[in-house]
Amino acid sequence: EADSEYERYLIVDRADAFVVAFLTAAMRAGEDIISEAPVTKRLLYQLNTQLIPMLAANTKRYHKMKIQAESIEEELTCEGAVGLGWTGGVDCFYSFKRYSEMQEPSMKITHLVVLNIGTFEGKNLENTLSIFVNRAWNMAKEHGIKAMGINSNIHLIVNENYLSVGAFRIPSAILAFQKLFGLFLHSSSYEYWRFALKEENSGFYEMFVFDCLETDCTRFYSSMGD
Repeated sequence: EADSEYERYLIVDRADAFVVAFLTAAMRAGEDIISEAPVTKRLLYQLNTQLIPMLAANTKRYHKMKIQAESIEEELTCEGAVGLGWTGGVDCFYSFKRYSEMQEPSMKITHLVVLNIGTFEGKNLENTLSIFVNRAWNMAKEHGIKAMGINSNIHLIVNENYLSVGAFRIPSAILAFQKLFGLFLHSSSYEYWRFALKEENSGFYEMFVFDCLETDCTRFYSSMGD
């Protein structure tokens, strides 16, 4: 879910967001995902030949499986917005400062994005999301950019520890809005040199996951990994 002004950016002709959102659950069960809707050709290839085999061969939690779907190669029209995942934490402010100083126009932040994809805890999650989005709006207004909230009920459907799957869920939400975002930045908690396939915390290997989940339309960067 997102505000109605973003309706025109929602992807309705391919299952990219859903395949990625349910990937970790399917790999834990060792069951194929069979999608009647097509998946972007580049993404489907990267999942089946890179991400899935690597995780299956090097972790105990994830097992070999396959995404069974037709591929779609038709290129999407993208506005080229640059989103920064926003919680209001120090890491986000650092990323904001760093990318706001970029001289390259295609790297300049246009949207602060608050994601509820199992991130928040408690009973009144919609109210929590609203509070975070309002805070993001205040920050965005000061700098002449936009703030956006994306809400998902995936945490009610698939019971997974967020830290272990965050690197998958963040891109899954953004892939639903590929027509908007050309680039999405996530403030990494760990430097690249600490890369490790720690099953309990996907943040340690998110740079690899992000690379595998890119499409011709949308890219993902860990903004503080260096």
